[in-house]
Amino acid sequence: MSSNHTTPINSFRFMDLAVSSRLLTFSPLPPPKTHKPIDPSTLNLHNASFPLSRRGPSLTSASAAVKVAAFPAETEHSDLTALSPLDGRYWGKVNELAPYLSEYGLIYYRVLVEIKWLLKLSQIPEVVEVPSFSEEAQAYLQGIIDGFGINDAREIKRIEMTTNHDVKAVEYFLKQRSSSHPEIAKVLEFYHFACTSEDINNIAHALMLKESVNNVLLPVMDDLIRAICDMAKEHAAVPMLSRTHGQMASPTTLGKEMAVLAVRLSTQRQEVSQVAIMGKLAGAVGNYNAHMVAYPNIDWPLVSEEFVTSLGVSFNPYVTQIETHDYMAKLFHAFTRFNNILIDFDCDIWRYISLGYFKQTTKAGEIGSSTMPHKVNPIDFENSEGNLGMASGVFSFLCDKLSKSRLQRDLTDSTVLRNMGVGLGHSLLAYRSTLRGISKLQVNEARISEDLNQSWEVLAEPIQTVMRRYDVPEPYEKLKVLTRGRTVTAESIKEFIKGLELPEEPKNILSNLTPHSYVGSAVILAKMVDMAVGSTKRDTNIPAEKVKIVANSSSCDLQLSSLLALSPLDGRYWGKVKELAPYMSEYGLIYFRVVVEIKWLLWLSQIPEVIEVTGLGETAHSFLQEIIDGFSTDDALEIKEIEKVTNHDVKAVEYFLKQRCKYHPEIAKVLEFFHFACTSEDINNLAHALMLKGAMNSVMFPVIGKLVQALCTMAKEYSHIPMLSRTHGQPASPTTLGKEMAIFAVRLSREWKEMSGVDILGKLAGAVGNYNAHEVAYPDVNWPQVNKEFVRSLGLSYNSYVTQIEPLDYMVELFHAIFRFNNILTDFDRDIWDYISLGYFKQTTKAGEIGSSTMPHKVNPIDFENSEGNLGVANGNFLQQSMKLPVSRWQRDLTDSTVLRNMGLGLGHSLLAYKSTLQGISKLQVNEACIFEDLDQCWEVLAEPIQTVMRRYGVPEPYEKLKELTRGKAVTKESIREFTKGLELPDEGKSILLNLTPHSYVGAAIELARTVDIAVNSEIGDLL
Repeated sequence: MSSNHTTPINSFRFMDLAVSSRLLTFSPLPPPKTHKPIDPSTLNLHNASFPLSRRGPSLTSASAAVKVAAFPAETEHSDLTALSPLDGRYWGKVNELAPYLSEYGLIYYRVLVEIKWLLKLSQIPEVVEVPSFSEEAQAYLQGIIDGFGINDAREIKRIEMTTNHDVKAVEYFLKQRSSSHPEIAKVLEFYHFACTSEDINNIAHALMLKESVNNVLLPVMDDLIRAICDMAKEHAAVPMLSRTHGQMASPTTLGKEMAVLAVRLSTQRQEVSQVAIMGKLAGAVGNYNAHMVAYPNIDWPLVSEEFVTSLGVSFNPYVTQIETHDYMAKLFHAFTRFNNILIDFDCDIWRYISLGYFKQTTKAGEIGSSTMPHKVNPIDFENSEGNLGMASGVFSFLCDKLSKSRLQRDLTDSTVLRNMGVGLGHSLLAYRSTLRGISKLQVNEARISEDLNQSWEVLAEPIQTVMRRYDVPEPYEKLKVLTRGRTVTAESIKEFIKGLELPEEPKNILSNLTPHSYVGSAVILAKMVDMAVGSTKRDTNIPAEKVKIVANSSSCDLQLSSLLALSPLDGRYWGKVKELAPYMSEYGLIYFRVVVEIKWLLWLSQIPEVIEVTGLGETAHSFLQEIIDGFSTDDALEIKEIEKVTNHDVKAVEYFLKQRCKYHPEIAKVLEFFHFACTSEDINNLAHALMLKGAMNSVMFPVIGKLVQALCTMAKEYSHIPMLSRTHGQPASPTTLGKEMAIFAVRLSREWKEMSGVDILGKLAGAVGNYNAHEVAYPDVNWPQVNKEFVRSLGLSYNSYVTQIEPLDYMVELFHAIFRFNNILTDFDRDIWDYISLGYFKQTTKAGEIGSSTMPHKVNPIDFENSEGNLGVANGNFLQQSMKLPVSRWQRDLTDSTVLRNMGLGLGHSLLAYKSTLQGISKLQVNEACIFEDLDQCWEVLAEPIQTVMRRYGVPEPYEKLKELTRGKAVTKESIREFTKGLELPDEGKSILLNLTPHSYVGAAIELARTVDIAVNSEIGDLL
């Protein structure tokens, strides 16, 4: 790691978390200020620090507060502070994807497409304004591509800070870079000629995908298939008991079972390589409108097709503003199938290891289990399975989202597309984990043979099959009597065969048959696996023009930076979400592990029966607390160095603490009580709980509070503005704009309450949840009670009934609540998008900003689109975690480990969405004239109150008469009043109807909007 990416040691400040296990207690919303438009920076809640209430008394004199570091605003992030584990813990294993699937990669390919399009225009005779470039000019332009580096990308990002438009920033960069060249300077306005941003972006994304798949993913997939083929051939003749339904079944060979998976993977690998990567260059709405106005005599569809295919991308002629992304769904579905097959492989190997069929080689210094020294855990296959699940979760959401776009386009796909690298990155990480696991496997033939020797009943199948051939009566039934539910031996099987009325030859075959030899064609199938895999291969999707990625000296070592990150949270959006980093990063996890290990040692020192640790003095307490209070990224890096030897992250923390304390005279005597009787998951589950609690209380809830208050302010500000409702998209009874905002404020506050009420749980019950080691070491200590008090001292609730892991059901409860909150906010974003489309809201503009790169008049609702896209990504993550985390085989498997490291992604995309919505709200200005115009055109909405009053006074057929008057007809103020005058109604009722207008027919909407604070406080106030 380069030093400029390391957080300064003394740059942290610390904040206390109190002891309540509930997430949050907060005050009701204060009376908001009235302003127009709404500025989120002015929105504050009383008690903004969100003090937590105590839930029960303090249980110990030990420190009940846990402190967590928060970064200063200027902090540059690193692989320790990244929110995505791909950009953090796993960066070194996936960083070859960075040149393609990062912010840098996207910018690079945009530059390439813009330059290639200018060169294409120079080759069209009718475009006389762009004559053919000289070889020197062509070389100059190619040099911009070939020499493009991180500093160039940073320059484009600086321009974007002014334009607030990423593609326009590329155009301006190229104009600046080319302005000094005498030929190119004459045609600068032909950069981005007739293009919309999506013309550039869709081709850039296509190239990013094509090159990353061809150059990074497919080679590793091939390595994986080859490794499994080698297993198939090497173990082709190793007989093995099959298991169907988990029960003993006809023998196979280990090699043949590997061959099955190799062929399946190869088939899907070819499906991946065969997907036609598509692109378009058809202008603002897919019709070449601007192209044909500027140059009517050019066959623009043909020109565009030639250009797109010259880049090695297939051409899509039928598009809107966007390329439809259907090919992406096809590609990601193919990856999902490949990944599902690999999960099947990982799970099978996991079970074979559990059965003892495989041993795993060990490496000096490595740790298997932090508390059970004998264990060598199958962590590579578990990590692979977890990462494949994460990848497929991302792919599932991408496939669902990307092929949908409102009308000719909305921008919700923009932030979603930036997550392609997340799905591919977790896939790559999984493939390498599986390869690493395969490299450690050693077949235990003795153990496999032992199972076969104990399973002579599997020969019932061939015996009854031969009996059928020779017409022996009731063959199945006779074998069922012999074998089902009984102990079957070689002798009993051979005795049964001897008694059969069979010809001598088949009887001899059966007599010589053993579970080891009864493997059919398995050996041949395994040995022929290369031929079978080769038959699945077809020509792969190779680009017509190999595109180079060139990085300058500042980036060639691929150290993590915001430009190279695979997750957009660690890239483009880092500055907007980095306050989550102290909690939801590799640093945060290590920090809280250190906290728990030290607090546990201090807790042990207060137990009278633990006489070996009793009596740590004040200096020892202060020394240990200082390790926590002064913990820095350098300390975390030291732990990471230890982990390189141990290959065990929690054991590395224990060793770090032992090293740090070995010279302290008191603590040095009790070093072995660090991690005493703990399994890694005792430490991890508490660390994750504290990470989640801190992130929610200190980061998420304050922003949620601002968001709810902003909506309350809109509700009251616009409480009096009448507005046409729309049900089924059709004009309906009027409401007020404020009341519609109030609905969202109340809905969101309900889910906020649900989030804040989730109990954060923890466990500290040893290797399998029974306090086994605790009770052997100190039989007289009431360990369930002691450990319960310890967990509660950290501000968590205690879960007494666990296996090795805390089952994480509480996390699912929390993620489901956030999911529902996000769905409601998506509903809000979409409604505002539609209101803007109707003209009900205008958006304030800022000097220098760009709305559309090709249509200067536009001010796009990008904040609400970005919010919607990020909410979708967040909910996809929460959905995957909610399905995965509560499920663990037997007493535990490690598949949750890599999944838990992705908590920050769901929270990060949520946080980004909340801030985007707030930013969008701050730009809104109500266009009352447009709203009123719609009302004035919809007098038919008064049919409802008229027929309702007619019902009251017994006028016959009220609904039918109003239907005849209004349905499918032009209804005016005059026709409504004429109809009303002719009704036989009391004067009072008739007078009310004659004075009614679409503007005044709003019922209780105004009052509902004005009293929104009361409604919101009724949801959240009980948490005081």
